[in-house]
Amino acid sequence: MQFTRRRIADAGLLVLVNAMWAGQYPAYKTATSRAGPVIISLWTFLIASAVLLKEKISAAMLAGGLLTLAGTILITSADKTPAE
Repeated sequence: MQFTRRRIADAGLLVLVNAMWAGQYPAYKTATSRAGPVIISLWTFLIASAVLLKEKISAAMLAGGLLTLAGTILITSADKTPAE
């Protein structure tokens, strides 16, 4: 097997993701001892939402600008309204 730059980068990312996943339990235990589990879950949700929203905005800007982003947000919010 030949080691290319791409294979080494892939293996490095795999190790990094595994280390992050393994560190979640002790980090969560430490964080919940200082703050409640609801607050920790709320912060996790807010950070993940900010990252995903940033990606959605970047994709919309590449696809056609702010008008596409506004349409995407309106369509998404219209899909989530309760049915009567």
